[in-house]
Parts: sequence; C-alpha cells; structure tokens
Amino acid sequence: MLVLKDKLVFVHVPKTGGSFVRSLCNISHLVSKTRWYLGQSHVPIGSEEAKDPLRKKVSLPSFCVVRNPLDWYFSFYKFELREHSTRGYALYSDHLKDRYGEKGAFHAWLYEWLEHGMHYKERSQDEIWGMMKDVNLDLGRYSYIHSFLTCSKLPKTVEEYDDHLLIDHVCRLENLVDDLKSLFEEYELEVDWNTIIEKSPRNERPDKKPLDYLEWYTPDLVNLVQEKDSILCEKYYPNFPSPIYMSRKKWEWKFQR
Repeated sequence: MLVLKDKLVFVHVPKTGGSFVRSLCNISHLVSKTRWYLGQSHVPIGSEEAKDPLRKKVSLPSFCVVRNPLDWYFSFYKFELREHSTRGYALYSDHLKDRYGEKGAFHAWLYEWLEHGMHYKERSQDEIWGMMKDVNLDLGRYSYIHSFLTCSKLPKTVEEYDDHLLIDHVCRLENLVDDLKSLFEEYELEVDWNTIIEKSPRNERPDKKPLDYLEWYTPDLVNLVQEKDSILCEKYYPNFPSPIYMSRKKWEWKFQR
C-alpha cells in the first residue's frame, strides 16, 4: 500500500499493474509512506495496517486497479511458474505439460484453482489471504483476493459489493494510463507522463501488440470463470468475455467513485 503525498492511497491487488503504479509513483517522488501486511505490499484497506496510527482509520481517499478475470488468471499462472520455479508446482506443471501440452497444463491448474481453491505449491499464500478456513469458495480466486483487499466483507452479489467496497476510485488495467492521468489530476499529483509512458503496461504501449489470453481458454473454462467471478464481470466487464483488450479510443469507462 502506498500513501501518495498524503493525498491518496493506492491499494495493490496482485497482478493488476501494481508494479507499474509503484514504479510510476516512485519515479515521480509521490510516495510519502509505504505500508505492509504480513510482509507484503498487498494491504487490505480494512486492516489495522491500513489505518492512520493517530486517527485509527483510513482517512485518505483510495484507489485500486481491476483486470479482466481471464487476463488475470493467465497472468497469475505465468507468475506462479516464474516465481516458484524451484518449488513443487513447477515440477507438477512440467508433468502436466508432458501429458496434456502447454494449454492443457493451464486448463488443469485453473480448474483446480476455481473448483478447489488450493495452491499446488505451498499454503502460505492461502493463510495470508485468510482462505484456509474457506476452501470451497463461492467466489473465484481473483474475486476473493480483490474483495479481501478492497471490501469490508466478502460480497455475494454486485449490490453487496457496492455496499462493502471501501475504495473510492477503481481504474481498469486496460485503460490504466488514461485513468491514472484523470485521477492524479483530480488530486493534483504531478507526474512526467512522457518519461513514464515507456514503462506502462504492454496493452497501453502503441508499439506492442496486446496478448489475447482468450485463446488459452476452452468455452467451459470461460463459463466457469464467469460463474465464479460474476461480480467483477458484471460490475466492470459487462461485455465479458471479449474483447479483453480494445484500443484506448474505444474505451468510454473511466474511474468511478
């Protein structure tokens, strides 16, 4: 969690462009405080770690970033392979690849994650997210983590999500630079965007062709993601599952309160 010039708080949801936002804020000298939760930068907005030590509450406006669930799961899968290559899951994944091929390995991993809610590697992350007590999750893994970090309690419907959301502004990864520009202008946070733009996410860079993760999914898995992550799909991606990416000119959605 980053506190920006004592004006705005960034709540970092995993795999939603947080590294870019952190880099942008550090380069622009916007960070006045950094807060941690169990040794991680992913701090739940409702936790004691997020509260002002004097006022005992989150006294500043806050924002986070959301990402298309199909995009998020594939990104997290690649993260698991990259970051935990020395752990058991990488070996298990190699076994799946040998048996089912590269896409088949992803399908097996995602189905297990969505239906059973358990990591193949270690349980430490499950304990951090408070998930060990609720293995048979009604929410998809992404929706659970997002809600754990941004809501006062886990929602079951879009209406409950709106009631429990503690975040003031939500940006979308698919339009992140434009959303951040609008948000930072509102809070008078100065950023040299000409310097920053080359560090922006792949889909925001005109010289990079965006990846279409939809081709990694079977129709059944798309439906399963839509079922498990229905709240985020309905709230932020009404045209789910496609298009995952669109040109910036076509995006009409902006950050909201």
